[in-house]
Amino acid sequence: MLGQFAVFLYLVQVWPARVAFQWLLQASAVLSIVHLELHRYLAQNHAPASNDLFSSLGVANNITMARGWGVSCIAGFAFLPDTTIRGGTEWMSYVPGLLYLVIGCTDLVDGLWARYAGTESVLGRRLDLEMDALGVLAASMLAVWMKRLPLFYLMVGASYYLFRFGIWYRGLRGRIVLPLNDRPMARVMAGLNMGFIGVALLPIFAARVLNWAAVFFSVPLLLGFLWDWLVVSGRMTTGCVDRLESLIAKNTGAVAMLMRIVVLGCGAVVAGAHLPTLPALEVLVGVSLSVMIVLGWLGRCAALGASCWLAQAASSSDAPPVFLVALSATLVLIILGTGPWSLWKPEDGYLSRRAGTRSTP
Repeated sequence: MLGQFAVFLYLVQVWPARVAFQWLLQASAVLSIVHLELHRYLAQNHAPASNDLFSSLGVANNITMARGWGVSCIAGFAFLPDTTIRGGTEWMSYVPGLLYLVIGCTDLVDGLWARYAGTESVLGRRLDLEMDALGVLAASMLAVWMKRLPLFYLMVGASYYLFRFGIWYRGLRGRIVLPLNDRPMARVMAGLNMGFIGVALLPIFAARVLNWAAVFFSVPLLLGFLWDWLVVSGRMTTGCVDRLESLIAKNTGAVAMLMRIVVLGCGAVVAGAHLPTLPALEVLVGVSLSVMIVLGWLGRCAALGASCWLAQAASSSDAPPVFLVALSATLVLIILGTGPWSLWKPEDGYLSRRAGTRSTP
């Protein structure tokens, strides 16, 4: 609370007092939820294989709680007048996005610390999940309020809570609730959407480009929640899951290869029509990223860099459609990877396991 009050004392100097007070009330309300979640799961502050409570929260859980404080600050910006958020200074408009990106990065740090220090706890896992969900909800609401993302993206923020409510309601009615197996793709999509929301909150790319990109990030995540619901509710049997996973695995590689061909074709179009008008450094960067994607050498990283370059180019009002087509291909490659016949794709291994987990030899 003291940290929020210190922020409030600064904001009241650059914003109207009424708006600064609204920020404080909203941020304090969400911070109260953060502390309620800590109190709710405090009795689970023990190792997964033991019932002996730790003597303190530990470094990792304190990092998670700091993330919760950051989320509450982001929630404070929601529903404020858009012109007020800038506060008369251009840098103020960058604060929510940069803050959420920092929160996303520290999401890796707390798990990394807990696993390497051997201080993993049931409490830590619960808090980590709750802070992630609360952060996505608060940041997506802010992005929609600021007209940076479309209204339908609110489903991403609400999906976890709708899913959990559905499980609670089934249990209340005495219906079967089956356990879920870990899905690496669920972690990938959650992380990608957190990064995307942070970027969307920055005043860098045009809203119409972000609205287009929102479809590529939101649909797989929402379909994943639908998949999990069909599993926990018993509507999709183990055999059906295995068959669908096999079918998806077979077609994912083909889709990735097709997207690499699209990038190659779009690159040729851009080279013929637009490269002569671009600075030499931009040409070098664009060609290098395209070659990396086509060859599948650090393809996901290259697709991420290319998507930023393309999103900036597509943000121009007179940008040709080829930039949006190429952007679509790079977004798919960020999600799926570059598939078969890739020279080197270490990102796939990092994304498919939890932070701090050592790969098996």
